[in-house]
Amino acid sequence: MLIGSGEHTYEWIDSWANVPDGESARTGHAHHGLVVTEAGAILTFHPGEPVALVFEDDGNL
Repeated sequence: MLIGSGEHTYEWIDSWANVPDGESARTGHAHHGLVVTEAGAILTFHPGEPVALVFEDDGNL
């Protein structure tokens, strides 16, 4: 599925993030607040816990 418009169009990959099993880890990640570093890491925050998440470009933590 494509989301956004113009030069800000992105492909949504529903099962991209490889997070640990658990209800808290699986909910709430469809939100803004993502940053991509120069090295390609994707940074975001857990919506229900005070935790920063750092993903590799393949979705692994």
